[in-house]
Amino acid sequence: MGICNVLDLFRTPVILKFEKKEKSSTNLGGFLSIGIIIFLLIMFAQSDVFHKMSPKIVDLDISSATRSPIQYSNQVFAFSICDSQGTAYIDPQIYSFNVSNYFFQYDPNGNVFVNNNISYALHICTPDDFPGDLYDSLGLHNNYCLNDSNFELSGFWNENQVSFFEVDANLCDNVSTANSCKSIEEIQNFFSGKYFNIYYADLNFAPTNYLTPLSATTHYDYYLIDLNLRKILSIFLKTIQVVTDDAYIFDNNNILEDIVFDSKELDMFNDKNISDTSNPLFECLFYASQNIQKVSRVYQKLAEALASIGGIANVVMIIGFLLTSVENGLKLKRKVMNCLYSFQDTQKFNKKKHSTNKKRNKFYGERCSKTETASKVKKPHMHMELSSYLNPDKKTLNPKKTKNQRILSKE
Repeated sequence: MGICNVLDLFRTPVILKFEKKEKSSTNLGGFLSIGIIIFLLIMFAQSDVFHKMSPKIVDLDISSATRSPIQYSNQVFAFSICDSQGTAYIDPQIYSFNVSNYFFQYDPNGNVFVNNNISYALHICTPDDFPGDLYDSLGLHNNYCLNDSNFELSGFWNENQVSFFEVDANLCDNVSTANSCKSIEEIQNFFSGKYFNIYYADLNFAPTNYLTPLSATTHYDYYLIDLNLRKILSIFLKTIQVVTDDAYIFDNNNILEDIVFDSKELDMFNDKNISDTSNPLFECLFYASQNIQKVSRVYQKLAEALASIGGIANVVMIIGFLLTSVENGLKLKRKVMNCLYSFQDTQKFNKKKHSTNKKRNKFYGERCSKTETASKVKKPHMHMELSSYLNPDKKTLNPKKTKNQRILSKE
């Protein structure tokens, strides 16, 4: 039978109730429970499910064997020759700019079989070329802008094709300007302490910003011009993909893609002659980067929030049980003892009895004491009445006789 009891799968639990209740409670436990419920509700309301402030972020730069095409269109783009204070100068008799988009494609032997060159027209920048008050805030007076700022970047020199964007600063050429260039001394004095300055669009990445993780900004580069050095600045732009999962229960990926600055390189060659105008004084080249930045943002889901709150609730419940167990045990023992035994407070009972006697004496009069009651019992007439009741045959004690008793006495 013992084995059967242990192996019985259909055992019914025995539930005992006390005062028709299965559990005992206390006021302290009630107040703690209300506080815990309010605390957990506040935690749930402040969770990231609703506020979207602390996502799980995975930020990776993935390098690809081939560089994906990048379309740069309708972006902020300006460049100039300026001094250390940022003041730009325009003088066609000293220098000029040339902007082109080049595309080369090679055959397996490395020979170029496609060669495209697109030149871009320039104009002096105006406030209409920039959003808001960017023109005044950046001080873009006397800067050059593109009439069409759309160009494509792809590949590189070690691939079978390359497409890049180039901005050249050239010295004045007497051949193309009909000998209108200034003298070498004037050109040297002009470029003393002058910089090549370029502005182009970029993006600030704020991963914790739920609505706008990518915000527009302007990248700014400037380099000192040396007439004896040929400088080549290579700027690499990359694609950024921001994948946001902000669903409450199931996955829901929203993809945001744009172009950001990746890196830059500066090369210098000591082969420049001031009288040689065939090579640019300063070259700025834009290439597509082989890196692709992929960012994943996953916000807290409802199940995760409930699980974290449930863990905190368990800890708080343990603390609550420790605080209320002592009071709950004493209260239950007191109730059980009061049901099993009846206890009386002697002082309280005597006070209550004395109060009751005073009220009764006030209404009926004072009661006799024990000595007064005994003296009244010893009075003669009380004794005679008691004796006549106990000895009815004695004449002295029973003067009145019945008719039968008188007849018997005469005989």
